[in-house]
Amino acid sequence: MATILLAPFAGHGHINPTLKLARALGQRGHRVVYAGPLDCQELVTRRGGEFIPVLEEQLPKGSFDPFQASGFLGHVRQLRALTRRVDAALLAIAEGALDGVFERVRPDLVVCDTLLPYTALVAHGHGVPAVFFNTSVPREFIHPFLSRPPTEPSRRLRAHAVRALLGVMGALGIAPRMNERSARIARRYGYPVEALATEPERLLAPRLPELVLAPREFAEPDGYVESHYIYAGPSIDLDRAPMDFPWERLAADKPLILFSLGSQGAFRRAMEQQVLDTVFAAARARPQWQFVFAVTPAHDPKPYDAEPNVVAVHSAPLLQLLERATAVVTHGGFNTVKECIYFGVPMVVVPFVFDMPGVGRAVEHRGLGISCPAKTLKLEHLLASLDSLVGEPRWRTALAAMRACFHENERNNSAADALERLLQAPEAQGARLRPGSSAR
Repeated sequence: MATILLAPFAGHGHINPTLKLARALGQRGHRVVYAGPLDCQELVTRRGGEFIPVLEEQLPKGSFDPFQASGFLGHVRQLRALTRRVDAALLAIAEGALDGVFERVRPDLVVCDTLLPYTALVAHGHGVPAVFFNTSVPREFIHPFLSRPPTEPSRRLRAHAVRALLGVMGALGIAPRMNERSARIARRYGYPVEALATEPERLLAPRLPELVLAPREFAEPDGYVESHYIYAGPSIDLDRAPMDFPWERLAADKPLILFSLGSQGAFRRAMEQQVLDTVFAAARARPQWQFVFAVTPAHDPKPYDAEPNVVAVHSAPLLQLLERATAVVTHGGFNTVKECIYFGVPMVVVPFVFDMPGVGRAVEHRGLGISCPAKTLKLEHLLASLDSLVGEPRWRTALAAMRACFHENERNNSAADALERLLQAPEAQGARLRPGSSAR
């Protein structure tokens, strides 16, 4: 049996999708070891995972906490502090800070998050095959310009402009010197520097495969695709710990609308507050529906718990509620969207930042819901969208087909299956570079 090193990004949305995978691999006799910043530790060990902290000096506990500063200057100060920590971590990796983990664990395969790709370069130097672990949709949904060939003049011009901007941000201390640090790490571990991505939106090491935890039927982008995507089952962890919830307050005879801001929130506090108020206004305008608000620890649920048709809490048992829900209003987190599809519930996606707009585009592209950007969300648009999801059968019809696809892939094309195929033939799957190998 094999030893697999998992290197996740510090965040619920990045670690939670790995837990079911790690458990499945363990049940098949493999050893799974997590290695990451201290902010990953509790999320892994409380579910029984084996964890090795790395870069403890450069990335102390709390380094990946959401920014809490108010005002532009406070935000800039926090951004500079994070930049210094990340830059120090990259320099440490370039000096061999991760070598000890490889010598201690002796992995047969490395699985690393796309947001922390440097472990893959280290793996290359140690002769270990590697695969990236994508916890979202393919980048072509998030950055539509990537679906055009890189030789197009508009894309080349954009790449030059972005590199210049990042250079200025680096000089101001509000962005790490990514290109310089990445090249230094690549040279240390013998990864071809010329093969590194020159656009920050692309995967740093595009020659290596990338595991997407969603079926091809949902996640495959249209148009030109540079990356080597491997599509698998959604890896939804149904074995979660029970959570307290006032079930007795739910009306059995009303359509249930579930509203969730994700596990943490604090993406953009003012915009979140505006969305909360808009969804609350929708609840007041539709007293014939039952609403559940999961507002995250970043917001107070009490102001929204006043209406008789609203139950507002910090966190809610989403899987159990999805079994009863008629529609969902979601921030567009990939895990939440996959759970909606798994249970066949249409959704209004209200994306804030990061990959969320791309996830919303994927949902609309497959006819599974409606995307309403947070910054332009209006009550009348939200009500019209919810009326459509609740009243028109076409949404449930589209979701029934995709739900069946999700369940089929979870049974017969799981993420654990995909990794075992990589272990059996890493060169054939592209997980170990060969001289002169290309991205596709």
